[in-house]
Amino acid sequence: MRLLSLFSKSSPAFLPDCLTFYKYSDGFKLYQKIFTRLGIQFQILPVHLCSGFEIGDLGYTNDARKQARKVFTILNEYKIEKIIISSPESYKHFKLVYPTLLPDWNIEVLNLWEEIKIALERNPRIIVHKMNENVSFQDN
Repeated sequence: MRLLSLFSKSSPAFLPDCLTFYKYSDGFKLYQKIFTRLGIQFQILPVHLCSGFEIGDLGYTNDARKQARKVFTILNEYKIEKIIISSPESYKHFKLVYPTLLPDWNIEVLNLWEEIKIALERNPRIIVHKMNENVSFQDN
């Protein structure tokens, strides 16, 4: 993790979903350790931002747009160009819904697991004991 800097291109901001941030803070800390171990550049903003996907899913489009504008304004204040998202719901919301709510949305949205996969492919020696099995995940 690196500190915000005015003189260099910023690292992606890691934005965990609200459940991970508030209820499962151990998971939030674990993700940070994994990123550090894999050499994934990231930063944690001094404020926590929720995507607000629940608001949009309930049909409150104006409120969802206000939340999106608030998040976008804060990301711009910190000069964030990319965000790493841990939740599938938030990823979908940032990637697909925000551009429809905000025509000026220009933040690249990265999937946490894709970033981990890329880092592991870049440095395959990091896995000392490789398992020879297939694993699949189901996420609602």
